Amino acid sequence: GITGAGLQSLGMSLPGMRRLSLHGTALTDDGLRVISAGMVSLESLVVRSCAAVTDDGIQAVGSLGTLSRLNVGRNLHLTGAFMTTNWRAPLTHFSAERTLFSDAAMRTLAACCPTLVSANFKSCNAFGDAGLAAFAMHESLQYLHLSACSRVTYAGVAHLAQCSSLRRVWMSSPPGPTCEDAASDARALFSAGVLHIDCHDSEVFLQTGARGCTATPTPWPRTR
Repeated sequence: GITGAGLQSLGMSLPGMRRLSLHGTALTDDGLRVISAGMVSLESLVVRSCAAVTDDGIQAVGSLGTLSRLNVGRNLHLTGAFMTTNWRAPLTHFSAERTLFSDAAMRTLAACCPTLVSANFKSCNAFGDAGLAAFAMHESLQYLHLSACSRVTYAGVAHLAQCSSLRRVWMSSPPGPTCEDAASDARALFSAGVLHIDCHDSEVFLQTGARGCTATPTPWPRTR
């Protein structure tokens, strides 16, 4: 398994390390604290599918002033409580796919990461429209993955019309709206400059005929 001593030795051997992937390993919170203390040049970290990692451990790497890419996806127990007002890492690319990322965590992420360019929340079902509204006035977000987010509705998506930098949204068909409501929300998004909305199994959006909607899913830019 991945031990704190092993990570400490790695950090000492490669003090200028910029990218580290620990996908699917037995990494623990102690290991993340070692990374935080010893890998001060780290720019990209993947801790996807690391079952022993908790919000406390992820919070530790938030002190890294060089960390711009972070993938914590498929850690089903993470709530996003690691996102506090003390977060310093200047994230540009973030993935929390299949976690319990909350409305409160969404608000803190939007406030503490003003340089965020892409965010992947695929299959996150703990946040809803209130959390999405936090990105309404975000000035750098361009790519947003919301597929299979069961609590996100068209009312929440409409908040994104105010996000002038947004270029592409991946989403499933939220529950409830009429075709007329969906068309109105789509027009609002496109008038704000969104170039594409990729709808997975979204008959409502496809029926609107909104300019730029595509039935062919576009690959998500990977977080390394």
